[in-house]
Amino acid sequence: MTPYASFSYFALVALLVAPAVWLGWRGRAAGRWILASALLMLVVHHAPSSNLVPGLGRVRDLWVVLAFGTWQWLLARWLLAGGGKKAPAGRFRVALALALLPLVVVKLAPVLAPASRIGFLGVSYVCFRALDVLFAVRDGLVTTLAPGAYTAFVGFFPALSSGPIDRFRRFLKDYEAPRSRVQLLADLDHAAWQLHLGLLAKFIVAALIKQYWMDPAAKLPGLGGMLSYMYAYSAYLFFDFAGYSGIAIAVSHACGIRVPANFNRPYLATSIQDFWNRWHISLSTWFRDQIYMRFLLANTKAGWLKDKQLAASVGFGITFLLMGLWHGIAWHYVLYGLYHAVLLSGHGYLGRALKDRPFTRGRAWTAASWFLTFHLVCFGFLLFSGHLGAPGRPAMGR
Repeated sequence: MTPYASFSYFALVALLVAPAVWLGWRGRAAGRWILASALLMLVVHHAPSSNLVPGLGRVRDLWVVLAFGTWQWLLARWLLAGGGKKAPAGRFRVALALALLPLVVVKLAPVLAPASRIGFLGVSYVCFRALDVLFAVRDGLVTTLAPGAYTAFVGFFPALSSGPIDRFRRFLKDYEAPRSRVQLLADLDHAAWQLHLGLLAKFIVAALIKQYWMDPAAKLPGLGGMLSYMYAYSAYLFFDFAGYSGIAIAVSHACGIRVPANFNRPYLATSIQDFWNRWHISLSTWFRDQIYMRFLLANTKAGWLKDKQLAASVGFGITFLLMGLWHGIAWHYVLYGLYHAVLLSGHGYLGRALKDRPFTRGRAWTAASWFLTFHLVCFGFLLFSGHLGAPGRPAMGR
């Protein structure tokens, strides 16, 4: 069953949300019900289908998910048993590498064995949640790991397949705390607003763009067809993904889990840095905190690169290359990641060169910055789509 794609799915979600709302009205924590809902949706999503695992025949997705969850849980416990924050660096690196291994296998499988289909719904996002727990343990932010709370976090169903990506420590605050009626009503108000915006964006605006603009543009030859597809795809991607995120946020808030916002008017950004502060915010901040900032900290301690701007550029390269590969092992994803790394690096050098220049404070400069940023972003999405240089072959992706 595909999340948020049918009336029956929304009906099931409503049935699962209702007890959480009732518990909130009674002033009780909904953690146990959220855990039960996660386990129930685990069966709904994964029991009916199966994966073709080379050499093993057909295996139900459910067993793959359970094996993955158990694997990640044992790694987190192993890191905690080794001292958590005080654990040897080598122990943390081994835990991190082993936690990433299933995702690497899933990403490489279509390349090495095209006939196979290894993985399960939301594997990339679930893996990020598991990695977040490891980072939290390493940083000393998490010192105990209750199996119920861990399972509820990793398998939290409203944001299972496409985020937003929550943080374990933030999730725990909502998971363990009871809601007052005032908080419940505020959550429901926000949920209703996000739900209506999400439904409008995903099922009306995005659907119309796809049917009447993007799909026809994908068949047009020449530069004009390519440009039309570029703008159409950029518009469709935003409304489809922001709409989905809005629905996921609505359901999460109704359950009492206040997952973070994912979009903040990204096409109004006036720089590429500003864009990444507005687009897929939960993903970009995750990569910023766990990859980019950790690289800069390691570089400062080790003294690999003395020039701060050069270190930042290398950090951008590593971060966005990994972000591209996270989407999939394909040339257009890698190119998309490196493209944004170059843009962010160039923005850093340019910002330093133009610092305190009077002409950068006027409205004309702001307008020009917005215009350039918008078109650079749209071209990046054209790279991401895989449609560049291949007219007549639309590509979908997120």
